[in-house]
Amino acid sequence: RVWGGGAILPNSFYESCDEMGILLYHDLMFVEEQFHSPQRNEEVEDEIKYIVRILSSHPSIVMWNGCNECERTQNITHDIYSDFVMKCVVHEDPTRPIWPSSPSVSGWKTGVNTMTGLPNGQPFTYWPSGMSNHIIEIHGPYLHGSSVRYPTVNGHPSNSTFDTNIPIILRNTTKVGPKYPNQFISEFGASAYSSFESMGVTISKEYWSIHGNAEADN
Repeated sequence: RVWGGGAILPNSFYESCDEMGILLYHDLMFVEEQFHSPQRNEEVEDEIKYIVRILSSHPSIVMWNGCNECERTQNITHDIYSDFVMKCVVHEDPTRPIWPSSPSVSGWKTGVNTMTGLPNGQPFTYWPSGMSNHIIEIHGPYLHGSSVRYPTVNGHPSNSTFDTNIPIILRNTTKVGPKYPNQFISEFGASAYSSFESMGVTISKEYWSIHGNAEADN
């Protein structure tokens, strides 16, 4: 998944995915926090259409969604994503399935073919809260994470030191098995430092020490 809270990646990334057969679930670059939500204006429309236009030739992209964690919890059936953002996407690329957001608990009520996810020319609307049959897609759990909206495992209320809990004990209450409906976990992980191998190439050697070349705390 290409995360909507990040950035459009270099062309070499998409080309490598094409060559290696890696399938991409691609967010639009919107997040409902820190002023990263869309505005209904010509500049945003041009940006959406430009992004979709330059990327749509890559076969590795199999689905577009409107944003990262922007699905509304209120009892509404449409908003700026259904009425504006995804219309811009479909204007440039009607050949791919579209999805409201990542995650989207219940998906579209109208506007797409229920078998293929392709736009069918009808208005895009959501299921009202509580009207869907089951949860289709969720985010989490996050090991040692903290969230008011998404589940955590061994979660902590703040970014503080904690017992590593190794071996990890998972408190899993979700029923699993072939008789239960599927759920797509499109984001999960743990709060942890990046490896030295991944960070070393981006940080000057003078900052490689444990204190980043700063004085140690008292």
